[in-house]
Amino acid sequence: MTAKSAIRCSTIPMEVANVPDLIWNETAPLDAVANARRHGVQDGEAGVTAEEVRDFQLVLLLARRGQAAAMRKTAKTQFGADPGSEAKAVNGKAGCTLIWSGPDQFYALTPAAKAKPVADLQAKFAKNASLSEQSNGRSLIRLSGPRVCDCLVKMLSIDLHPDVFAVGDAASTQMAHMAVNIWRDGEDVFNILVFTSFAESLWRTILDHGAEFGVEIAAPTAL
Repeated sequence: MTAKSAIRCSTIPMEVANVPDLIWNETAPLDAVANARRHGVQDGEAGVTAEEVRDFQLVLLLARRGQAAAMRKTAKTQFGADPGSEAKAVNGKAGCTLIWSGPDQFYALTPAAKAKPVADLQAKFAKNASLSEQSNGRSLIRLSGPRVCDCLVKMLSIDLHPDVFAVGDAASTQMAHMAVNIWRDGEDVFNILVFTSFAESLWRTILDHGAEFGVEIAAPTAL
């Protein structure tokens, strides 16, 4: 049978043609831009610190119909925390954080070195949830500093006042027209998950909006 192709296949044998070998090197999404340096205002204390967080496992869990309570019970056993039904980020065992992502769904974010194989998690949640491995599909950016809220409000439509968006609160929203999951990890500390394909664009946008406060770009760190 002759294979069908929209482009005619070459009949030149590789042995007699100059065909380059392609070598693919694995890189982090922000390798080209997340270099330790100071951006924007150079004098005084930096108002914002930005860093890329690497080496994590990220799994999205979605409850099957009528199985939200059972999924949460299994999560308590597997991750050491109940994700709850409110927009929160809760800490579990082995450095794991469960981040609300919508009704009856959450992310499990775990340091790569401590993470359970996804296949094992799928077996444990087989009866009550569907799992989607997202480790290579999302980038994690951590922003902190005394002016971090002033920087973020330029890009977010949610109220960041601590009485409204407190430590441990999470949101699935848009940041500079890019879909993100964001949660408050401290009074002046925010974590942001974004699609890897948008990571560099969001990073540059953060630097642009934080320039007036001075942005200290920290070296990438492992979760």
